[in-house]
Amino acid sequence: EWATRRRHGATSLLVPTQDPNAWDVFDYLTDHTHTPVPDTTWHAAFQHTTDSEDLTRLGLHAHDVAPGIAELFYRRAAEAGDTDGMFNLGILLADAGRREEAEAVYRRAAEAAHPDAMVNLGALLAATGRRGEAESVYRQAAEAGHPVALFNLGVLLADAGRTDEAEAAYLQAAEAKHPRAMFNLGNLLAKAGRRKEAEAVYRQAADAKHPKAMNNLGVLLTEMGRFDEAEAVFRQASMPEAPER
Repeated sequence: EWATRRRHGATSLLVPTQDPNAWDVFDYLTDHTHTPVPDTTWHAAFQHTTDSEDLTRLGLHAHDVAPGIAELFYRRAAEAGDTDGMFNLGILLADAGRREEAEAVYRRAAEAAHPDAMVNLGALLAATGRRGEAESVYRQAAEAGHPVALFNLGVLLADAGRTDEAEAAYLQAAEAKHPRAMFNLGNLLAKAGRRKEAEAVYRQAADAKHPKAMNNLGVLLTEMGRFDEAEAVFRQASMPEAPER
């Protein structure tokens, strides 16, 4: 009640929203405060919040500043079936080195068709040496057209020496405008002596602002004896980008 009263003839600390049961904070306060949210406020929010999406959103706000609190929010959201809550809980647990718990949570979200959870589960499995399982999970996410899953699948296959399959995965990811997939595809093509194809892919990656694509394009042009073009590319690569206005 005190916070909703107008102060100094200007505004109140809390301002009404379209929802009669919800209030917003006057923007100058949030623009200028550096005070951390006290634990009592987090716990009050935890006690009174029931909507699973709101719980996940609160977890995101607490994720970096109060990870223990964030875990509480995410777990309650996950218990309510919120797949974003499961996914973010998996990230929190993985970052804390609690890989087995993270894997279990990612699996729940993946089984509920959360594509980002599939990608993270695949990465966790690959990192622990379970490449066959990782490949299966990546393929599942790739079938949904997830470009990161396609890229990760390409890396996994390339590391296993399955270059034809890796090329196909990179190509699909590149068609989805994934710059790192374009770059890796260019490297794979160049290594196979398919220079013209590699050149085209490197140019696409350079246009997509991949930091090393222009350098590799210059190297490729040099190997092809196109020195003037290579010099122009190297000069362009060495120039700092103009700041955005």
